[in-house]
Amino acid sequence: MLHEEALPETGDGLSRVSTATIWVRAGLLLLVTILGVEPSYCDEPTLDVTPSEVTTRTLLQAAPIEIDVRLKAGDVELSRISLSTFSNDGIVAELVSDTPAVLPKLPPKSSHFWRLKLTRPIGSVLTDSILHIRVEFDAEATAKGPGTGGSEGNQPSGSAPAAGSPAGSAATDGVRPANPAEFIHQIIYATEKIKPSPAVAGVELARAEIKGLPESLAHERPGRMFVVVTNQYQHPLNVKDIKPLGPSYVELLQPDKGTRLPLRIEPGQTEAVVYDIKPRSQVVPGKYSFIAEVDVESDDHITAAVLTPAQEINVVVLGESDLFKFLGTPSLLFLPGVLMLITWQFLSLWGKSGDDAKKYKPQWNTSDFWVIAVALSLLTALVYPLLTGLFLNTARDFVSAYGLADYAFIFAFSLVGSIAVFAAKLGIEAALKAHRDRKLAETVPGIDDTPLQILEKLVKQKAKADNLFQQYAAGENAARLLCLEPWSLGGVLWLVPQAEINVVDQTNAEAVDQRDKLVNGPPPDAGAVLTKLKEGVQRNWWGNPLWRPAGDVRHPVKVESTNWSKSGAAVPFLRGD
Repeated sequence: MLHEEALPETGDGLSRVSTATIWVRAGLLLLVTILGVEPSYCDEPTLDVTPSEVTTRTLLQAAPIEIDVRLKAGDVELSRISLSTFSNDGIVAELVSDTPAVLPKLPPKSSHFWRLKLTRPIGSVLTDSILHIRVEFDAEATAKGPGTGGSEGNQPSGSAPAAGSPAGSAATDGVRPANPAEFIHQIIYATEKIKPSPAVAGVELARAEIKGLPESLAHERPGRMFVVVTNQYQHPLNVKDIKPLGPSYVELLQPDKGTRLPLRIEPGQTEAVVYDIKPRSQVVPGKYSFIAEVDVESDDHITAAVLTPAQEINVVVLGESDLFKFLGTPSLLFLPGVLMLITWQFLSLWGKSGDDAKKYKPQWNTSDFWVIAVALSLLTALVYPLLTGLFLNTARDFVSAYGLADYAFIFAFSLVGSIAVFAAKLGIEAALKAHRDRKLAETVPGIDDTPLQILEKLVKQKAKADNLFQQYAAGENAARLLCLEPWSLGGVLWLVPQAEINVVDQTNAEAVDQRDKLVNGPPPDAGAVLTKLKEGVQRNWWGNPLWRPAGDVRHPVKVESTNWSKSGAAVPFLRGD
């Protein structure tokens, strides 16, 4: 025991004793902490790419870029490891044969390498591109972690005893076995950047321009131009193709003599390619911007499409403006109708006098004229593709595009069509007139009519034939003729001589008897007389009745009534021989 008087009585001594005690206690506490608690952290798995960035001009299949991908396991074991890649810029990554994409297990503190070959099938890489690399695996979750320390002081309260351990022992000792290992599925990513060479990105491979382009072009008058190409690259260039970028109906044709494609141009050199520039047979006239696209490729497999500066070109149809000015039509769409009307008027004036011709003078710019012209033009536009497809084996449509050939076809169609319709009109008029004349001839006498024909026309007029023929004469001594009353009107007389019946066989009593009945006592109408006459002809009693000459008159005649007058009583139409 310490005696009270042995203790220091001064304030400085008491302060030194308290400071020493504090330092001793802090050291003991630090020692207990170091010995009783294990670290609660560990190294995580990582993924590295070497090199992480590549600068190149191309990624060709024959010359790929190789990169290494390294997976570090850290402090835990990894299993079920797989590698995959993807790119939105067309980069393709292939594993070399000795580095499989799937790895079953990777121990702690170890690493694994993959080697990839990078290509880009679609051509040169002239913009920034990225390849994404992904690794999937299962990582072991150990019992040594935050909240799961190995000392009994860090064992969670209320934890169940391990299987096979006596419950009393666990409660008495306070020591619990570690939890079984678990695995957590994880994914980690890395990227590979690919950039174009600064020297290529800032320099154009070539320069191209058009020389000698004519101001206007027509299908019948093509032009000639030159495409001048200058190699601005450090390697030779091959000009593969030159294509026009402008109206679809303007094409470039290489002449037989001149520079041919493909063309090789050395660095810094300039070459010119000659072309015949020619519109097709159907165009839409107007002014257009014309550009040529030059496809080039360098010896180190860099390709580019070089565009020439835009130039203005005027596509025309030969003679179109003069034709429109002469005819006064606003466009080709209305030309067919105007041509048809002009042709129709010309045909209508054919053979007419000067006074009649004035009636058919064209009335330009009137509503009636243009209504008909527009209607005919629209009809032509509908049938034109069908007709050209039928006769030319290629359908043409002048509404969408046309050329000088279409003017010739439209002129021919309008002229031939108008003449055909006009001829059809004349034919129809002639047929109608012939029909009217035929109908009129069936009911009106003619100078060539026979007695039977006159009787047939009298039947159609429902006239009687017995004693209805009044005699007319032009004087006392003139021959007397019979008047056909149904047609003797308006100061006109139709006169005929008498008709006589000649019996074929005078010994045939029946024939003679029937002839006498017709002559002396005929039926009351022309129809009965006609029937009886035809019956006698069929039975060979007599031949066809003939006109009996009366003076100089041997057929029906048409005279003016002022020179003729009635003479005597009516007489029968028929008489015997």
